[in-house]
Amino acid sequence: MKGFAGLLSRQLGLKTLVSFQPAIVERRSILDYRDSYAQEAKTFLAFRRSDLPASLQSELPMEVDSLRLKISIQRESDVDAWGKLRIPEDEYDVLRERITEERTLELAAKWKNDPTVEWRSLSDEQARRLTVQFEKLLGPSKTECYRYVSDEAIEPIAAVYVEPQTNNVLSVEFKSSAVAVNRLRFADNGKTNIFAYPNPAIDEIRFDMVNLKQETYQLKIFNILGMEVASQTYPGDAPQKTVKLNLSKLRKGTYLCSLVNERGKTITTKRLLIIRP
Repeated sequence: MKGFAGLLSRQLGLKTLVSFQPAIVERRSILDYRDSYAQEAKTFLAFRRSDLPASLQSELPMEVDSLRLKISIQRESDVDAWGKLRIPEDEYDVLRERITEERTLELAAKWKNDPTVEWRSLSDEQARRLTVQFEKLLGPSKTECYRYVSDEAIEPIAAVYVEPQTNNVLSVEFKSSAVAVNRLRFADNGKTNIFAYPNPAIDEIRFDMVNLKQETYQLKIFNILGMEVASQTYPGDAPQKTVKLNLSKLRKGTYLCSLVNERGKTITTKRLLIIRP
């Protein structure tokens, strides 16, 4: 990845053009178990004082006209495991790539009416306060991701982001390419079916119902003891329907999701895993 154009972060709210030197390698075409890689990159971003959020402007000396941010990135990746990964309705032979990234910041400033037009270092205390503010707005300085890749798909099958110090799961993503293949394949066979993702889920899950008939359906969720813990009713007024359910009131663990028609017949049942950070 040579760079990107857009928001540096949602919290910071600054649109900019980021160019990495050298380019960051996001994916490698051939991976083998126990492969390991390390890379470094940096970028320089300059902002006018008036473009900065008020929280940052308040930390700058009044004489400062512009601020330059140097972002240095150190990334290490190693392929540390292999096996089978199951996502909704499919299973892949995968390699697991652990990617650890650490970011450091350096600040420099330009002063108003400075004839030298040079970037100069801030005092240690000023730089410290501004760095703290930037870190809050840019997010964690160290991140860790487990990426699951397969030679059956171009995109990674899944990615799990964890908190480096505690190893707690922060989020789980399933790539749309893998899900889209499954949805298309089952839609083509003409059978009524449901697909749930992300799975594992944290607080919210999306269900895609396909090939529905003109009748009423219930989507029921059961715990591992067979007790019904959630239920929603939906009219089959269209061949396909997408709904979202909030899972925040359910405990983490394994559940079963069943699609039941108006005659009480269970059309299909899928397994759902709920995790918590």
